[in-house]
Amino acid sequence: MRLLPGWYDDWVVLEQERWDQLRLHALEAAAEVLLCRGQHMLALEAALVAARSELFRESAHRVIIRVYLAEGNWGAAMQHYRDYQRKLRRELNLAPTTAMDELMHPLIASHTP
Repeated sequence: MRLLPGWYDDWVVLEQERWDQLRLHALEAAAEVLLCRGQHMLALEAALVAARSELFRESAHRVIIRVYLAEGNWGAAMQHYRDYQRKLRRELNLAPTTAMDELMHPLIASHTP
């Protein structure tokens, strides 16, 4: 949902960005709280909405992976990580941050021959 869609005045663009950031932070915070409460489905939904809103927002992708790990869905966690890693490399020529790598390290280490 966009604040004042179709408006392009400078002040509106700044407020749209502020609104978008508030919304993303709220979604991630909600996902974190829901994850802590063990409400995995709702946590995943909030994190997915945040990640779809801003495709390269790593913090949202880390929450998604943490939900998968909490559920014991290691394959889904690894697949999400690999998809994010490929997309980041292809579109921005970047690698995931150290925080993402540290989150995934135990899973990758345990599945490396």
